[in-house]
Amino acid sequence: MRRNVSLLVAAGAVLAFSLGGIANAGIELTKHNMSSGATSTIKSVVGATGTDEICIFCHTPHMNVTKGDVLPLWNHRLSSGVGSYTMYKSASFNGADNYGLLQAVTLNTPTTPADLVTGNMSVTNLCLSCHDGTQAVNAMFNPPNRLNANPVMTGGGGAGSAYIPNTSNAYLGTDLQNDHPVNFTYSVSQTVSDETLHTEGGGGVQWNGETVRLFNGTVQCASCHDPHKDYVTSTEFTPFLRVTISGSKLCLTCHDK
Repeated sequence: MRRNVSLLVAAGAVLAFSLGGIANAGIELTKHNMSSGATSTIKSVVGATGTDEICIFCHTPHMNVTKGDVLPLWNHRLSSGVGSYTMYKSASFNGADNYGLLQAVTLNTPTTPADLVTGNMSVTNLCLSCHDGTQAVNAMFNPPNRLNANPVMTGGGGAGSAYIPNTSNAYLGTDLQNDHPVNFTYSVSQTVSDETLHTEGGGGVQWNGETVRLFNGTVQCASCHDPHKDYVTSTEFTPFLRVTISGSKLCLTCHDK
């Protein structure tokens, strides 16, 4: 019996080690690892010099504001100085909930995290809190405990070199009209006769073994992008893609063309 228990303990230790390796093979090998411990091969444009914590830039274990479905213990301060974003619009776009000539979706900016659970606020707002360039990368609700302050950053633009520079591919700005539409209801698009989209189900759109994720039935930045995706060992998922673009598989997961 003792021998069997020992074997079980040993097996459990191996499993835990293996799972730990799997977990560490994710965000640690991406540009979202902005810690001082990031390797030179994946070093982000904007990086920290004072903390080796990886998750702290987006998440905190103890959130002190209202928690909603789109707030995964979110730690980054929300976009500022933007009443609304300039969104994609097209006469042929049928993704908006209101149909009409040059129809478009809306995406406003929240005043508080509580706003993200209502109206035209969404998961995309979380991504834009860095990528629209209105907030510093190190602007946190809850800074690292070991520092008691936001970490020092290098490589960026603006005060403290902590903003994503507008010369970077990671900079989207507030004009999103040349980007894929987001924050629209996917099922509404399907009801329009000239749309050719695969049917949603199981929290996303699944086709040929691939999945594009939907958030409360809507398309967001994180529908196509997984911010934790390891694309160093799997380069076909650059940048943070849920589905490879090889053979346009990402596009064809939703679009039945």
